Amino acid sequence: MPRSRASVIAVSLALVGVLAACSSGISTSSQSTQDAVKKASGIPAGTVLNIGDQQQLLATLLQASGQLRGLPYTLNFVQFGSGPLVDAGFAANRIDAGFMGDLPATVAVSSHLPVKAVAVALPVGASLFLVAQPGINSIAQLKGKPVAYTTGTAQQALALRALGQAGLTQKDVHQVDVTLQQLGTVLQSGAADASILSVQQKIDFQETHPGAKVLATNATAKPPSYDYVLATTSALASPARKAALADFLKRYVAAIKGRRPAPTSTSTTTTSTSSTRPRRRQNRSWPPAGC
Repeated sequence: MPRSRASVIAVSLALVGVLAACSSGISTSSQSTQDAVKKASGIPAGTVLNIGDQQQLLATLLQASGQLRGLPYTLNFVQFGSGPLVDAGFAANRIDAGFMGDLPATVAVSSHLPVKAVAVALPVGASLFLVAQPGINSIAQLKGKPVAYTTGTAQQALALRALGQAGLTQKDVHQVDVTLQQLGTVLQSGAADASILSVQQKIDFQETHPGAKVLATNATAKPPSYDYVLATTSALASPARKAALADFLKRYVAAIKGRRPAPTSTSTTTTSTSSTRPRRRQNRSWPPAGC
């Protein structure tokens, strides 16, 4: 989940073939110019790429960095509320590629969804936090207590890693299984003694509970967690979508590194649920952590 300024990040791309050269920009141009850009990129006119996003994290990152300008294909962001829902999008053939944390990526592979990992990123900085009610100062104190995290998400992965560091397992706590959006609410209400929170949820809780302690973060829990971009085998088998995906991944990496493109032409992007207008920026880590 993004921080207000991009930080150093390790990004490894298992790209699908040689990356196509990309042209990008903001100024308007004639249809003939746009066609020339598409021809130069090696991506056929009319190519459409559907990307599974979570709460506009990718769309916001790419738009704010200017990397959505000059696309030689149509890019649709399909919005989901969590990594498991991105997996459901793959199963329903709604998307060509999707962004998620390591646990839902593992579930996608183990469930034999027709996907392959095409990019993996190691976020730098904390974006998920195990926060406890005031008076709880160690993970060991959570034994036998209700702990909130969402099944199948990166939040669950962090909870299990954190518990493991104290010699505990999932069976040693009572899971409060709610949506990602409710993880802060159950801690605020007292229904959970600890919860895996986003940056904003952590800030909100600590404002009303000054004694609340962070017991672990995704940056401190071991082993480290990664974010993944998965792509369908059908998209990788399509030369047009494969080339578009390679271009998209180049732009993703450039956006993380804070590079802005030079203007050349217009582009087409849509999101299935809402505008790609950037939301209020929060103190998060880059790249945006998948759920």
